[in-house]
Amino acid sequence: MASPVCQGTMPGKTPGKRPGPCAHACLWAALLVCCLFLGACQGKTGQTQSPSPLIEPDNVAKESGQGRVSPVHEQWLYRQSMLGASKELLEKVPAALLWRNASAKRDRHPVLASAPTWAVVPGKPRFASVSQTLPLLASLGVQGLWLRHAREGDLAWLQMDAQQRDEDASGLGDTGTASLAADPALGGADELRALLAGLASQNLQGGMPLVPAATGLGPDFMLQARMSERYPGLYTLFEIPRSHWDLLPRTRGPWDTQELANKTVASLDKYLPAHLVQDNVPAQSRAGYAVTGEILGLDGQTRRYAYRYYGTRLDPVLDWQNPSGEARKILMASGIQTT
Repeated sequence: MASPVCQGTMPGKTPGKRPGPCAHACLWAALLVCCLFLGACQGKTGQTQSPSPLIEPDNVAKESGQGRVSPVHEQWLYRQSMLGASKELLEKVPAALLWRNASAKRDRHPVLASAPTWAVVPGKPRFASVSQTLPLLASLGVQGLWLRHAREGDLAWLQMDAQQRDEDASGLGDTGTASLAADPALGGADELRALLAGLASQNLQGGMPLVPAATGLGPDFMLQARMSERYPGLYTLFEIPRSHWDLLPRTRGPWDTQELANKTVASLDKYLPAHLVQDNVPAQSRAGYAVTGEILGLDGQTRRYAYRYYGTRLDPVLDWQNPSGEARKILMASGIQTT
């Protein structure tokens, strides 16, 4: 679905007849103006995103005074999580509808038939800024708009600014997804709803990516690492016994994750899965194992984990093959959102 900025035919044109050079020049000039406008509008979103006021230094505000993580904090994390939002969304959608729209079909023809020409929103402009370009895009014959960035990321959870997160990702595209909610830095749910209403009023289709298989370090990851009973097997986390902690790199805190060298991974082969077949694929050169700091669990025990990542150490991989099916619930929920 992530198509070039513009492709296909313009409405009202005979299928076999191409627009002349003047039409092409006007189209690209107008799209360039849109890109420049959107680029200027995203200036403010590139600034540091302030951490949530409800997030305090880890293992301080979250303890109940008896050496355990506060159940109140666990409930708060769950309300922010992708899995919590996914289960709520899936309860509202009939199971038969999900089966009739199985991802195995991979049929994009209905989408391209209704909207053969798509524009991709560059960068991370506010939703309100994108809304202002819709009349122009519709007048150019564009029939669909692809939002590359729409969901909230993990900046607030990582206590990290946007520039540092983007540098860590180094060209990997949309990384760090930590919520199904609309990104508040781009205008939040209200501006996104207004944008969707604007698309409908201009007879434009809208689309955005599914939640990636490697998400950000958000509340879902934190809850599984804290041994929440609601999170059996969401991520590929593997507990490392305390007797082997001397092999692990030092960290400055629970969520100060560090990559594991291949030599260390080999030393921990008893606790990590065997070499994966997909590791032989060239694209997997960006995959590996990372390790957490010392994390206090809901049971009062402190643990360290190794986990699979793709792209950067900040992007843990969801465990799609886990029998619990929790990872697939997040994928299905994000699929419902995009339709």
